[in-house]
Amino acid sequence: MIIPFMKKRIREPFIHFLLLGAAIFAAHRLVSARADNQPGKIVITQGDITSIVIGFSRTWQPPPTREELDGLIRDRVREEVYYREAMAMGLDRNDPIIRRRLQQKLQFVTDDVAAPAEPTDAELSEYLKAQADVFRVDRTFTFSQVYLDPAKHGERLAQDIDKLLTHLRQGGNSDLDLTSLGDTFLLEHRFEAAPITETDP
Repeated sequence: MIIPFMKKRIREPFIHFLLLGAAIFAAHRLVSARADNQPGKIVITQGDITSIVIGFSRTWQPPPTREELDGLIRDRVREEVYYREAMAMGLDRNDPIIRRRLQQKLQFVTDDVAAPAEPTDAELSEYLKAQADVFRVDRTFTFSQVYLDPAKHGERLAQDIDKLLTHLRQGGNSDLDLTSLGDTFLLEHRFEAAPITETDP
């Protein structure tokens, strides 16, 4: 009973995937251990080669030829040798240029880690409620006005106001030329989106 069950499971692609992954992981650990046991060895990985090819292509457009790629790899190895020798000799110490460059790199890393996350809509809404006075906008008004001079109309002022209101209601508010109605005065007849601070008497 157990053996047929195991044979059926072994045929499944998922089991093959797990076994292959375990084999790759074991091989990687073995290679890494060997590399660690050889501290003077310089290893150029396939990822390094890909990075070299991409950098060359961005500068010169076509990808490097086989000879150019070999030269680029030799340059990378030479660079690594020089770097290790310089570090072993302590040439990085007390060098203001290197110190400044390391400071810049650390700032880039810390700024990226400490970058604030984008607030959610709920957080923005709560902040807006808490800071309502800061973001509040004064109400605005759009209106037209007609002025009747009390000195000119005297006792007929109330009647003239009623007549003017009746005329405005009958004629509507959109097509009337209000400049021809009422008496002359210094203010404008029409105000567009005027803030309340300008309309408050």
